[in-house]
Amino acid sequence: MVHRPGQEGGKITRTLFGHDGERSKAEAYQWLDAQKGMTYFRIVLNFHPKREDARRDLDLPSITRQTIRALENRLQRRIGFIAVEHNDHGKNKLRHIHAIVPIKLARGERLTRADFKALRDIATEQALLQRKARDLMQQYFQRREFLTRSHAYISPAPRPLGMMGDRTKHMQKARAPSLPCPTSGIGHSTVRLPNGKLYCHTCERVREQGLELSL
Repeated sequence: MVHRPGQEGGKITRTLFGHDGERSKAEAYQWLDAQKGMTYFRIVLNFHPKREDARRDLDLPSITRQTIRALENRLQRRIGFIAVEHNDHGKNKLRHIHAIVPIKLARGERLTRADFKALRDIATEQALLQRKARDLMQQYFQRREFLTRSHAYISPAPRPLGMMGDRTKHMQKARAPSLPCPTSGIGHSTVRLPNGKLYCHTCERVREQGLELSL
């Protein structure tokens, strides 16, 4: 189950794992040789390609450990295992787990259909829970990315004149140039009216353009 040929038919070395993480092939042989008086079961865990492993992203080793722990609770004894994940048989092939599970059985004791059904049920339950959690996380990140991109393209709406703070000073119409008052002198400024006359802001009078200063 470690070196089973992959999709292209070539030799592949897959990673073994157990309750306590990854194991080398040498460690697996030593562990299996140390299991005396055991009955060895070969268990295969398959996952539905649409309802469970639709995106091929389930954590299969985690589901395997949870399934074996459920069997431990059911049989009330410690159960070790050595397993490997097969995920290299093409996109249309199911990802699955091959596991060797040594179990110490009492004289005349057997695993029943109910025991194997319990294994299937717990594996299905864990796969569906993980599927739901991963889908929710994906929806959250997609929504956050969408909102981030949306904000990047939104520009502030133009505000009407008078609500733009200091910028109104730069947008006001330039005033007409002022001229010195012909009567009062340079200190009094005037503006030219449409009729050509001059209006003094200080004197508040209209003066003729041709009026000159008197000394």
